Amino acid sequence: MNQSELKTYLDKTDAIIGKDWLQNATSEPSEIASYYTKLRKFYHKMHSEEGAMHFPIKPLEGGSHAEGLMFHVNDLDNIIKKNNYKRVMEFGCGVGFNIINLARMNPEVEFIGYDLTLNNLIKAKQKARERRLENVLFRKGNFDTMQSSDFKKQDMIFAIEALCHSKDLDAVIRKSHEILNPNGRMVIFDGYGTQKSRSADDNTLKAADYFSKGFFLPNPQYLDETLSSTRATGFESVLVKDYTQNILSNFVRFEDGVKLIFRFPRLTRLLIKFRILPIEVFRHGLAGLYGPFLLKYEYAGYFKIVATK
Repeated sequence: MNQSELKTYLDKTDAIIGKDWLQNATSEPSEIASYYTKLRKFYHKMHSEEGAMHFPIKPLEGGSHAEGLMFHVNDLDNIIKKNNYKRVMEFGCGVGFNIINLARMNPEVEFIGYDLTLNNLIKAKQKARERRLENVLFRKGNFDTMQSSDFKKQDMIFAIEALCHSKDLDAVIRKSHEILNPNGRMVIFDGYGTQKSRSADDNTLKAADYFSKGFFLPNPQYLDETLSSTRATGFESVLVKDYTQNILSNFVRFEDGVKLIFRFPRLTRLLIKFRILPIEVFRHGLAGLYGPFLLKYEYAGYFKIVATK
């Protein structure tokens, strides 16, 4: 999608779900859990049979989809081994793709997978049993409402496209700092609004709202604010790496598939009305439709943040 096409798709979106939808769309924990439960089969069929739910980070030329999905795991594995970490926790573990792979690669390390969605945790536990992994524990919970005293001290906490669902990211970062041991690290892979997005035109801001609501994100998050929060919390070192271009090609393919349901807005509206097309799937499509535009024109980006205590 280019800038001249944006208004056309915004009008089509309004025609399908109504102009007032953005004002009324919510992203409560129960809705987020339902979203990931209902989208799990979609991810399994179209994205990863092993249960990965994040964007692949691939070289700008070459590299397979499967290798891109393992990039995060391999990167985190290097951090664990380099620093001889022994206790590691993941926020938003889903069905366990990342944490189970890391547990397999580091049998001497204790892992905790923490997630909001019970059905995903059931699947993750089953996968861990099948692999006879005894060094990974799964716990149900909400990182927004957790207490740092709920956990033993950890050497590393990581989150891959999960903290974007937080309603109070500052509090999550503060509590994570309290949980971490000295020299511990918090590693985040996620998308954020850029400084450029603060002065965007009305159509771009509306596209950003549709993108956020499509992924069930409760609040906009900006890179500069997140970095300021980590530093203010007391992390000694905060490093950032930009992987926007490495996920863009996969996002564009997502966009191409989503555009098919916008060819006939009236039909799509009926499919949603009669629940033939689940609203969670359509909302997911909104993120796929507008995400590449926001990334391409640098209104948003995909970053890795490493904050060291």
